[in-house]
Amino acid sequence: MRFAVLFPGQGSQFVGMGADLFASYGELLVEQADAVLGWSRSDLCSNGPEEALTATDKAQPALYATSFA
Repeated sequence: MRFAVLFPGQGSQFVGMGADLFASYGELLVEQADAVLGWSRSDLCSNGPEEALTATDKAQPALYATSFA
């Protein structure tokens, strides 16, 4: 059996991404993602600004953390 995991690429991020997912699964996932990243993915994804979220150093880990959750 083969297994593949597909994640969205940079450019698909937007302010508000993952809000429904993290609201459904509680604060544990939010806290874990923020702790691993060392900055608040939840705040950046929830509140922006869009310019900060599109920066590669923020967009890539934010997309991964949101997609993996």
